[in-house]
Amino acid sequence: MNKKLLLGKIILCSLLISGCVTNQESTQETGEIIWYIAERPVPVPEDISTGLRDYITNTVQPDVKAASQFKPGTIMEWRDKKNSANARRIGKARELMKVLPVNVTLSQINGVNVRYVVPHEIDERHKNHLFVEIHGGAFLVNGGDASILESMLIATRLKIPVVSIDYRTLPEFPFPAALNDVVSVYRGLLTERPAHSMILGGTSAGGNLALASLLKFKEIGIPFPGALYLGTPWSDLTKTGDTQYTNEGLDRLLVGNNTN
Repeated sequence: MNKKLLLGKIILCSLLISGCVTNQESTQETGEIIWYIAERPVPVPEDISTGLRDYITNTVQPDVKAASQFKPGTIMEWRDKKNSANARRIGKARELMKVLPVNVTLSQINGVNVRYVVPHEIDERHKNHLFVEIHGGAFLVNGGDASILESMLIATRLKIPVVSIDYRTLPEFPFPAALNDVVSVYRGLLTERPAHSMILGGTSAGGNLALASLLKFKEIGIPFPGALYLGTPWSDLTKTGDTQYTNEGLDRLLVGNNTN
């Protein structure tokens, strides 16, 4: 008998006996096998700071079922959700502007809105560097002043100048509008400074756009940035990985279709 097959059967039997796998069925449409995983306790990690432990402990566990009910059916419903989320986040960004030691300047590069976020004190190591930041937000939210929420923290913590790309978002501007905006800004910056002086990156959807932009740079033959930052990048938009199901609810923000 094939050793790998035998090992797989032994592992499956062990899981069934232990109760980790509680059920298995085949869908009538495709014949696909689906496992149903029993509920399991997830303790707060021990190897994190006290502050982070307290934050997690005091955070209410997200309701996956309730969050998954958000299923807008029209562009207007998506736009209303987007505007509501942006209004809250713009308020947070403007509060941060008042307390963080940064100067924010609205500008344009190749027709794309950008915001330069410059800390009051620049680290000597970064005086010739520029962090090109691509905000997250599921390609939907964090437009306008909300686009600099992470940029202000990066500028303050690293003491590095940042330019934040306010790329076009859904539902009005589907793919590849956002990608095109990032590429346009980067090409414009290349006329002012060498590629190796720039860091390109972002979180979530911003990380996705950073990865996609790198592939586009290769395709059109322009130099790569000196460094790439990928903060929990949204690298799988197909939801084919099993952990997107087994870990559903562990992140209080990324729950179901929620964009809060």
